[in-house]
Amino acid sequence: MARLANVSMTTASRVASGSSYPVSADRHERVEKAIRELDYTPNALARALARHQSMSIGVLVGSITDPYFAEVTRGIEDQARRGGCLTILCNTDRNLAVEKGYVEILRRQHAVGIVLVGGAFAGHAQQVELAAAVARAVAEGSTVIAIGDSGLAGIPTVTVDDEALMFDLTQYVCSLGHRRVAFVGAPSGFTTGDHRLAGFQAAMRSQGLDPSLVYAGGFDYTSGRRAATRMLADGLADAIITFNDESALGVLMALRDAGVRVPEDVSVAGVDDTRDARFTSLTSVMVPMYELGATAARHITQRDGAFEGRTVLAHRIAPRLTTAERRTS
Repeated sequence: MARLANVSMTTASRVASGSSYPVSADRHERVEKAIRELDYTPNALARALARHQSMSIGVLVGSITDPYFAEVTRGIEDQARRGGCLTILCNTDRNLAVEKGYVEILRRQHAVGIVLVGGAFAGHAQQVELAAAVARAVAEGSTVIAIGDSGLAGIPTVTVDDEALMFDLTQYVCSLGHRRVAFVGAPSGFTTGDHRLAGFQAAMRSQGLDPSLVYAGGFDYTSGRRAATRMLADGLADAIITFNDESALGVLMALRDAGVRVPEDVSVAGVDDTRDARFTSLTSVMVPMYELGATAARHITQRDGAFEGRTVLAHRIAPRLTTAERRTS
């Protein structure tokens, strides 16, 4: 292009990149003519390296097989593509050391944005190291946003109100006449799980009911099955509410295998409103997973420097066939 326009490479670069550096009208016109003749498109990678920032957004998720993370990531990717950014998906297995390592890699690659998706094990010693890695990435120009309670102070956050949504779901289940309600939680110390447990217990107390029927759980189908097996041995509650839809599906399958009818014998409900929840007619809480991701990516691609706080998106109860009014006999 520079040769065709008979100008220096520096001049050609200034015109092609839209630089405000002054270039004479004659040289400007010759470069523009060469651009048209060559059908030239600026190299995005070269431009990014020149300004020490790549047009990529790193997305750190606990598990790429979890439907929640998949839907959130889809929202990020769609919005990132519209903003001219590449999405890099990083599976952390909810391991803080792995998460810190990915943040450092993305920082060295000058990622324009880093999104931390999901809760965290707050108070863990490695959380301090992760916070330091995030601070270094921010200092070097990356926008870091959390989706959910990351346990990191000062990080802009896009989230739902986890305590409120579980309070609302528990209130709904109690409104069906259920009085002995069990909760299957996340592992102890996990931020999102702690918020949802607090919402469950607050709702039970507001109804004058016992909030102590709590079972340790996890994030997946297998943890739900294990919790249901323990409940079957202890004596089933009127209703079972779980931390998320994946564990609720595990509960459903364990109950089915044991010959327990849902919802005739026991009602079951989860959280997130994943596709599997809709396919199985599971009562759930609709969490706007796609919009959580899209909102975070939008703040990054639009360079929204004013976004520093906490954006809370709305949730709603999605009643389906796994919950019903309690039978009295």
